[in-house]
Amino acid sequence: MITKLKYFKTFFLNYKNVMLKAIFYEIVYSIIYSIKYFEFGSHILKSENKNATDIVPCAYYFLHEISNFINEKNIKNIVDLGSGFGRTANFLSDNTKANITGYELNKKVFKKSLMLKNRNVRFFNKNIMQVNYDKIKSQCFIMIDPFTKNEDTIKLQKKIIQSRTSKKNTFYLITVNINKKLLNKNLKNLKSIKTGKKGVINFLVKN
Repeated sequence: MITKLKYFKTFFLNYKNVMLKAIFYEIVYSIIYSIKYFEFGSHILKSENKNATDIVPCAYYFLHEISNFINEKNIKNIVDLGSGFGRTANFLSDNTKANITGYELNKKVFKKSLMLKNRNVRFFNKNIMQVNYDKIKSQCFIMIDPFTKNEDTIKLQKKIIQSRTSKKNTFYLITVNINKKLLNKNLKNLKSIKTGKKGVINFLVKN
């Protein structure tokens, strides 16, 4: 209950600048996906790992903006870093032509996500800090504030950038609710959408 109350408070603070839009998208898409998956339970869960943030859904308003960006850039492969119950992956698979891979640390949440996933979505039960990014072929990575420690956010970006260096291809990093001060300076910020106290999407690129 405390985690849910905390989420709703955070939702108000982070999306207060676009509150009507945020609420509209939450209502509409929550109804759509509840019917599609016949899934009406809460997807908010306190983290069992002290280094990982609580498992809360990304706002559908943000997912709408992210899907527009992916379609604009014609991105075909995406990695969701901390995929939770699969809201982000499933929404993007429905609204873009991309194939989505998600990594989720919590085993219980991972198993639930397998029951809800779309066809062009793959989920793996793995710590995103331990993934071998050199073997991943992806044009885009999505980080929805997965860590409690700033140093982990910084470290993961470095791992991804280093893994892309030898490939010499353009790749994108989309961050949600992560402070700009934590973003790697080797990434160019194409645009930001600020919606409240900590609510922000950053669309980054590395050529």
